[in-house]
Amino acid sequence: MKAGIVNRKITPQNGIRSFFWKYRLMLLVLVPLTVYIKVVTLQFIGIDDANFIIKNKDYNKDVSNICRVFERGVFQPADKTAYDYYRPLFLVALITEYQLFGEAPGGYHFTSLLLHILSVILLYLFFKKVNIDETTSLILALLFAVHPAISHAVAWIPGQNDLLLMVFLLSCMIFSIDFAISRKWGVYALQVFFFLLAVFTKETAIIIPLLAFFILSSVLKIPWKSLISLCIGWCSVIVFWFFMESFVKKSGNRFPVDEMIASGLGRFPAILQYLGKTILPVNLSVHPQINEISVVWGILALAGICFLVISKGSYRKPLTLIGGAWFLLFLLPVLAVPKTFSDLVYEHRLYVPLAGIQLLLSHNVFLTGKLKGSYRFILFGSVILVFGVMSFNRAGYFSSPLSYWSRAVAETPRNAYSLQMMGTWVEDDAEQERILRQAYAIDPTLDDINLNLGKVAYKNKRLDEAEQFLKNELALPGAKDPENYFLLGQIAFEKKDYARVKGYLGEGLKISGKGDAEIYSQLAKVYFFEKSYDSAVINLRKVIELEPMNTSAHNNLVIIFMKLGMKDSAVARLQQIKLKGLRVQPQLIELVGGN
Repeated sequence: MKAGIVNRKITPQNGIRSFFWKYRLMLLVLVPLTVYIKVVTLQFIGIDDANFIIKNKDYNKDVSNICRVFERGVFQPADKTAYDYYRPLFLVALITEYQLFGEAPGGYHFTSLLLHILSVILLYLFFKKVNIDETTSLILALLFAVHPAISHAVAWIPGQNDLLLMVFLLSCMIFSIDFAISRKWGVYALQVFFFLLAVFTKETAIIIPLLAFFILSSVLKIPWKSLISLCIGWCSVIVFWFFMESFVKKSGNRFPVDEMIASGLGRFPAILQYLGKTILPVNLSVHPQINEISVVWGILALAGICFLVISKGSYRKPLTLIGGAWFLLFLLPVLAVPKTFSDLVYEHRLYVPLAGIQLLLSHNVFLTGKLKGSYRFILFGSVILVFGVMSFNRAGYFSSPLSYWSRAVAETPRNAYSLQMMGTWVEDDAEQERILRQAYAIDPTLDDINLNLGKVAYKNKRLDEAEQFLKNELALPGAKDPENYFLLGQIAFEKKDYARVKGYLGEGLKISGKGDAEIYSQLAKVYFFEKSYDSAVINLRKVIELEPMNTSAHNNLVIIFMKLGMKDSAVARLQQIKLKGLRVQPQLIELVGGN
């Protein structure tokens, strides 16, 4: 045997380690890819995703709006004082994706999958940077890749905001560590750039410098004086972001401080709920409301964490404290959201905080080398497999609006809102009414429940019952839907009570503000039956203003012009219909005289 060469026996334990070491990058890509590959087949579920992509298609298709996103909030509410978020990079992502995928949801889901895979790889590299050993870093990254509590972020298109934040956050952390060690100014510029991207993705990114500072000074033992240049860069970015954010929110669309404080006290159990889902993901929900999720699992998780941290003595290690702070600080905004804005505790918000829990537990006995390699492989291989199956199944819940709301009802069967939403997507009339009545029995004052039951009754020609439901809806406090008045107008029309029709439709127009084509069309119909043809023409013209390609409005104008003896106008309108490529009713040609 040559000197200096050790004849090392290949044991099963060494073989497993060798496999993981050699193919670690492949595992970091293939594991999340296998678990979430089905997301590319998912549709919109109608919760913000369709609004961001389809409703805003005119905005998204204009590439020049990439420069304008820094001047607006995410939702851009009509009421400039309404609550809104300043997250321009998310809007940049949507505009960019629209150029590639248009309105096809699969493309957006594919982007989410790529971002998740990139996050997994970066997380692995970050764990190694903070002195977590190779095997533990790989295990933690793979656990993150398949953790069912964050499947919401990967399978729901608006969850891209959290995915983007994670990519930028980890990139900033990695380059900050590299600069602190190498002092290369090109690396410095990169960490500043990624921090800039992070804060313009989500406001919680302003926490990054605090965590980075303690990682560098406490974990990596870099003298604080060497971190001054990093602090200057971070502070400069925060000042710039605050200036831009304040400019956009100068109209006052911030959460009121008093509401945030009151909300924080009432929403504190959400922290325990989230904690429980990170350690024991058995209490998951696609549409979780804070008052319907048990805190028992969170208490058990907290007890387990305390036991592991105290028994191992890892509470003395900086990473344990930093991990706990990471988890809590990135979840703090959940406490600040007023109940009037949202009472939901969506799981996509766990995407970034989950890494904090992993840092906190990175020194426990199950992850460190004190547990024999083969046992550790079996234990975590089994957990990764179980979590992967759970996440694979949960991703399917986001395949369509009906599958989403069906799952929401299965998880919280006494939630009236989930029942109502499920009912609106069910196609079978009898089943739809059964589900809506179930929601009504739980909460008869729920927004739109009387309206939806009124629509069902009207569709089945139960006019008196429909009218009563619609009047019940109007009697409830809060904003009214113009459709309520439209349907009441339809019922009054079928009862030939034209005066009430005009009254109801007039109220509907007051609410709609900019006008409503359906209401104008119905008013034109009433005036036609009353032989008030001039008024009918006025309302049909308003329909065409709102919907230039409305075939019925154009055809009805031809009929009324002929009634008024205005043949030239009828012929001109008929020619416009043809020029627009709209369908011309054969009887119209006969009515006008063969033109």
